[in-house]
Amino acid sequence: MMRWYNKMYLGESIQGKKMYYQYAIQHTKRLTGTYCLMPAACKDDLIDICGSDLLRVSKQYPKDQLVIGLAGSYREACLLAGEIVLDVLKKTGSTDIRAYLRDSGENI
Repeated sequence: MMRWYNKMYLGESIQGKKMYYQYAIQHTKRLTGTYCLMPAACKDDLIDICGSDLLRVSKQYPKDQLVIGLAGSYREACLLAGEIVLDVLKKTGSTDIRAYLRDSGENI
C-alpha cells in the first residue's frame, strides 16, 4: 500500500480534492493525467514524477512507496517538483530530499 506524506504538496488542480485522488489511486481507479511525485528510486536523482496509472502496475516502485506530491498535469508536476526542491533547499541548505523527509518524521 502506498504511503502519503503528511504535508503533501498539491498542484493547483488538485487543491481541495486530495482525499478523492488518494482514494482513487489506492483503489486502482484509472486517473489519466494525474501524476505522483516521490523521492527518486535512484540515489543520484531528487524526485521521480510518475503517472498514477504506472505507479499501480510498475515493479520499479515498491508497494510502500512514499508519495510526497500530487499534480493534475505533467507541467504542474514539474512546477511542483521545483517547489519541493526549493523548500528543501531553503530549510536544510542542501537538496537532500531523503534527509529532509527523515527529519520530518517519515520512514524512508
